[in-house]
Amino acid sequence: MVLTSAVYGNVSANNAPLIKYGTYANKDSSPTQAQNPDNFKWAETNSMWQAQNNSSQAWKNVTIQFEDSSSGISGTGNSGDTTYTVKAGGKKNAPSAFIEVKTQDTKGLQIGDGTGTLTINLGPVSGTKGNDAERGVKLDLSSANSTAFKGNLVITGGRNQSGSSIANFEGKFGGEFIGNIEIKNNMNYSKADSTFTFTGDNAKLTGNLTSTIGTATLNFNGTNTNSITGNIKADGGYKANQTITMGQSSTGTQSKTNVTNTITGDITAFWTGKNTISLHGTTNTIDGSIKISGNSNNASNTITLGDSNTNATNSIKKNISDNVGGKNTITFNGTTNTITGNITTYNSNTITFNSNNTNNQTSKNEITGAINTNVGTTTITMNEGTNSITGNIGTYAGGKTTI
Repeated sequence: MVLTSAVYGNVSANNAPLIKYGTYANKDSSPTQAQNPDNFKWAETNSMWQAQNNSSQAWKNVTIQFEDSSSGISGTGNSGDTTYTVKAGGKKNAPSAFIEVKTQDTKGLQIGDGTGTLTINLGPVSGTKGNDAERGVKLDLSSANSTAFKGNLVITGGRNQSGSSIANFEGKFGGEFIGNIEIKNNMNYSKADSTFTFTGDNAKLTGNLTSTIGTATLNFNGTNTNSITGNIKADGGYKANQTITMGQSSTGTQSKTNVTNTITGDITAFWTGKNTISLHGTTNTIDGSIKISGNSNNASNTITLGDSNTNATNSIKKNISDNVGGKNTITFNGTTNTITGNITTYNSNTITFNSNNTNNQTSKNEITGAINTNVGTTTITMNEGTNSITGNIGTYAGGKTTI
């Protein structure tokens, strides 16, 4: 069954989420509204909208993918199956395709029992790479004000790295995201551009973030707090690049300094992967380790805590380590800055504690763990203020430590 207008398909409950279809060129205006495909509906369950079949059984997994076929939207999934697939036409020489899933009230989406997976497949399903195609998916849950999404989200690549086509995902979450986010390679389709915006009083990702491909941009614009409760990994087999900003407006022009920003898990860059993380708030805390994993080819973690001339308290509570070919660059801006763990270098660790003159206060900068330079260079710059290093400092053959 192919839907091309708003009058076909199954009808979910009032105020249930809508699935819309249109061309990528018109994605910012009004895509053609299409109700749900055959044997698919949204039903209210435990204050969430759950994806179900017509027999009111939950779909454990849902996939959105693009077909090398004529324009339109359809779906496949029989009662008794565990996965439902929403399909949109968008072949190489046909009109490009765009799908939007949007909530209409304050309830979020749930996949299965909350541990199911929503897969966004941005690539074609045939053998062609579709280098001229335009494909996009928008998941707009900005109206949800408690839990916006419950389940795992997997985004698979939509074009090869040298292709000129467009393969984009955009997610907006007005409440907590509970589940893991993974952006990964799909056969030869190893590139995708993804943007995530988390809003509300407490913008929160409760789960892990892993990218193996493409560019992922995550903006946390919570009024009171921003947090990631899980591990962050740029696993760069296909040059994954992750940028995470907390406590700053999406325009990047005005910091929201009166917020608390927290990352509880480890931050890892592997092979060619890159993490760029900026925490703009009154209190900025990284509870996990910061590390370069495995033999690297320019893998990097670039992390900034606090803003210049603000009364920020910044802390990294576990270890900082690199590996051959990788580097960590960490900058502290604030009045109280602390590294509790050890610093271990095999290539390059650069840590800067900037001076701070807010309200005539000077910074207090402290490293309580050991500093060991095995190979490569450890550079620690402590500008004016009260500075202390209480752990042991060791420099070994082939290493250089500058403080």
